[in-house]
Amino acid sequence: CLGNVAADAGHGKTAGQWAVAWADMSTGGFFVAKTNRADLSALLARLAPREIIIPDAVAQAFSDASADSLEVNASINASANPPMLSPVGDLASPAAADAMRARFGVACHDALTAEGAAEGAVVTLACAHILAYFEATQYATQITLSAPRLEGDAQIMALDAATRSNLELNRTLSGTREGSLLAAIDESVTAAGARLLAARLNAPLTERALIEARLAAVGVFVADADLGADIRAHLKTTPDMARALNRLAMQRGGPRDVAAIAQGLGAARAVAARLLAASVETSHGAAGELATQIETLGRESQKLADMGAHLSAALDDSLPLLARDGGFIRDGFHAGLDEARALRDESRRIIAALQNRYGEETGIKALKIKHNGVLGFHIDVPAAHGDKLMRAPHDGVFIHRQTLASSVRFSSAELAELAGQISRAGETALALELDILADLTAQVLAARDGLDALGAALAIVDVSTALAQKARAENWVAPKLYDDCRFVIEGGRHPVVEAALRAQSAAPFIANPCVLDAAGQEGPRMSLLTGPNMAGKSTFLRQNALLAIIAQMGSFVPAAKADIGIVDRVYSRVGAADDLARGRSTFMVEMVETAAILTGAGPRALVIL
Repeated sequence: CLGNVAADAGHGKTAGQWAVAWADMSTGGFFVAKTNRADLSALLARLAPREIIIPDAVAQAFSDASADSLEVNASINASANPPMLSPVGDLASPAAADAMRARFGVACHDALTAEGAAEGAVVTLACAHILAYFEATQYATQITLSAPRLEGDAQIMALDAATRSNLELNRTLSGTREGSLLAAIDESVTAAGARLLAARLNAPLTERALIEARLAAVGVFVADADLGADIRAHLKTTPDMARALNRLAMQRGGPRDVAAIAQGLGAARAVAARLLAASVETSHGAAGELATQIETLGRESQKLADMGAHLSAALDDSLPLLARDGGFIRDGFHAGLDEARALRDESRRIIAALQNRYGEETGIKALKIKHNGVLGFHIDVPAAHGDKLMRAPHDGVFIHRQTLASSVRFSSAELAELAGQISRAGETALALELDILADLTAQVLAARDGLDALGAALAIVDVSTALAQKARAENWVAPKLYDDCRFVIEGGRHPVVEAALRAQSAAPFIANPCVLDAAGQEGPRMSLLTGPNMAGKSTFLRQNALLAIIAQMGSFVPAAKADIGIVDRVYSRVGAADDLARGRSTFMVEMVETAAILTGAGPRALVIL
């Protein structure tokens, strides 16, 4: 998904209420949010869906509300085309409620509908349309989804499609990841951490306590560089547990996915042990959410330790990509499998041993056990010794099969049984391995809740250490957050431009201040910046918007000092661009986007023009 959320969105509409549900099939993540018509475009721009499901009854309203958002998704995604629009038949509210209860249980349904009948109905409709679409299109595969999690939209900074595009959060205006803010700040070492970092960047928080909890977690690793380095070393060995789990749940997994779970458990134990040994201070909110993750890592690692050891003992060090290739269960783990492999891999030695025994028992040194396509395994003796094996006491053991001019061929019950075992040994070994893999997979899926919790905790630790690594390496500082509307930056720097200058070994970025205050106490309510072309005006404008976003995603910021009142929306209209395909000149595009800002901006909005 190139660092973006791969989403499918379903929408319900009841008495002016809108809801958007989205799912990531690769991880099983399932989310839903309530919104309104005005904010729908910004929400879709954040999700950057690859496919959008539109119930028939709301298709026209959806199209009218979201046209601008769909166009900008082409630049947010690495695709030149907007997301695919997929219609789906309408569901009635009772049918939607029944579908959700049947799939996720009564508790989940009650949680989604807790705030009232109208709000609950629209949320349930959005989720149920995704389930219906999966059932209609993925009938050959059981799609596994976690219970939908209701997202509180009031806690997330609103960024419309034009702002995301202008600020180049995920992609540059040319559509590449390199040169975007995400590329500049991403120091994560795990796939789950990279996804979480992108999610946080695309959904900065507006609740001060939650932001400060994230900042405290980053601060722990900024203060203790050795602890951060040790944790990152363990995290680098962590595979993508979430996707491995989902492949196993969808019956598309293999031995490498089970091994990924075992490896992830080992990394989780190591991370938990290192954090606990460091005695991370958690009083007064220090470590913030890190304290919860340490507890989760310690608890779940202990609960799943036996399963992790069992998985490691079962799986070989070298694993094939596909289970049908076999050879992924460790020697000595299963006695029956070892016997089957011995017959398969050591058939020559077994046949040679039987030949020597028959030769000694009969006194015929020239006795040989051979194989051909007609008789299979058979006993071959010179013609002169044929009569001996057809007389007592050997006639009870050897069965005459064929007489030739130079030799006589026999079989025996023991050889026939051994031949059958050898011919079936390969199939038997593979069947046993597949049975063992099925048992291991069942154990893993039975522990999915704990594994999901571990994976989420590791991702949060990865993001915290990654942001701390960035802060230490480039001298970023912790922002101070306020409930008023001040925006006071000293020595601010543009993170992307600074990184580009450093990569080119060019002159360092020249830091600059910005002081604004809606109350007019710390500074003016508005600043007007003038200057010639290529003087750095756009860089300065974007820089300060990015500082607000970076701070409220829970990261240190590239500045000497940052006092920021909580920003609930950022609007950006920087640079000239036309939209000739829709008949819009550069001036018209500017006016449309400025009108959207004037319509939506509230007292806590940060606007750059």
